Amino acid sequence: MRNLKALRDDMRIREWVITCFPFNYNQRQYFVFVRRYIPDGSGPEWALVELCFADRTDLNRMLEVPANSRRLLPDNFAAFRNYFRVNWVENLGDFLTQFAENLGTHIPDHVGRLAAAEREAVCGRLLVSDSEDPNRLYCTGIMRNRTGATRTVYNAQKTQMLRPALFAKWEDDPTVSFCYSTEREDCRTDDEIIDAADGR
Repeated sequence: MRNLKALRDDMRIREWVITCFPFNYNQRQYFVFVRRYIPDGSGPEWALVELCFADRTDLNRMLEVPANSRRLLPDNFAAFRNYFRVNWVENLGDFLTQFAENLGTHIPDHVGRLAAAEREAVCGRLLVSDSEDPNRLYCTGIMRNRTGATRTVYNAQKTQMLRPALFAKWEDDPTVSFCYSTEREDCRTDDEIIDAADGR
């Protein structure tokens, strides 16, 4: 699992909070979401990131586990074993070590290009983490935050993923946040949003 630190550092540089990668175990397919703790160091002791396993056949079936680059740190071993449908094992420590070694072969060392299903899943997790309606996907404009306030890392990553050219326009100005709606008809083009911001 040594790639976790490099992945977390790359996420930090890119202002990403969540990414994911595919993982197969016991003939089942999962998304593994990697979430940075915000602010840095706010997670459980020894934890570098939080891993959230989601069953690809039912994304609501999830298991969240703190982890570092050496091991998984589940707080409930029985729940961990049950989630992956693993029969009782005599030495759980050996099982977790073997599981982590297997998982480690799938962990990327940087944020790569996400497949369409992975992008959609990450956007959903971003919105849940930011306490927003997960259906707010349609950008309607920008707003200038009050003095001293900056856009959230969730808002930044969401816009990087959904509207990269628009994000690039204000990437270096963290006082600008991007506004979203649940209604497709409210969506505006990049040019419309830029023109409105410029007062044209």
